[in-house]
Amino acid sequence: MTLKDLKNINTIIRKMVIDHLESNNITLSQFCRNAGVHQSQMYMYLYADNAKVGLTTRTLEKVGSEISSFKKKPA
Repeated sequence: MTLKDLKNINTIIRKMVIDHLESNNITLSQFCRNAGVHQSQMYMYLYADNAKVGLTTRTLEKVGSEISSFKKKPA
């Protein structure tokens, strides 16, 4: 990770989560349940057009853990 990445961390994480939801065809509700984060908090973080909305580092760890451990269900 570079300093530029750190400067844009919220943009990077938002894109990562949205890409994960779309590519795995899962709902935000399902993702939040699995990650152990509150759905309305995540919704505001992803979709509210407000740069001041953020997540705590612990919540970011939960999100990262969920994405990295996600296993697609067989079709």
